[in-house]
Amino acid sequence: MIRSCAAALSAAAYHRLGLKKLVTSRYRASWFFSMQSATDTSTIYHLETCDRHIECPKAAPPEFRLVKMAPPDAAINTQMYRSVGADWEWTDRLCWSKESWREYVCRESLQTYVGYLHGRRAGYFELESRVKGNVEIAYFGLLPEYIGQGLGGVLLTAAMKHAWEIPSTRRLWVHTCTKDHKYALENYRKRGFKVFKVEQQGRSLEEGLSILRDGKTF
Repeated sequence: MIRSCAAALSAAAYHRLGLKKLVTSRYRASWFFSMQSATDTSTIYHLETCDRHIECPKAAPPEFRLVKMAPPDAAINTQMYRSVGADWEWTDRLCWSKESWREYVCRESLQTYVGYLHGRRAGYFELESRVKGNVEIAYFGLLPEYIGQGLGGVLLTAAMKHAWEIPSTRRLWVHTCTKDHKYALENYRKRGFKVFKVEQQGRSLEEGLSILRDGKTF
């Protein structure tokens, strides 16, 4: 799974959410919403590939099908975000309003696909087209009851295939961290992604609350 954080929205959207747009990257705010321990630390791996050849592609079983959300449906993204991310501390969007979800989902730069197994939702991914042909697999994951059935490789193969089908694509990238599923990094590497950057994220709860009280940004 991808433990992703705050996606880029307009300043107006953040204002409607009642939040200051304090973050400059997706991971710098996650400590604010995750308070399960006094210190929240993780290692973040940024991966990329410029090779259209997908290494070790995993074929989908006959009972699996992939559906593109067209037209976009914010309710689907909301439900999948909450259900898929519940075990992986996806918390940054739990406070989003329906309007903010609609604004995010209905952008031309975003595509959402949902995977179904035996006619039931099993997982999803979001593809975010960025500048200079960069496409990010922004969110990706399986519902808890479908983990361990070999569908992670199937879903990632599909995500990469559809990302490369976007005409302007020159590079795919994704990030994961040590709070994701233990095989997440291995899945990306097996399909041909290479690590290009590693970061340590960590801020104590006490430090974070102090910053909020003082009105500081970070």
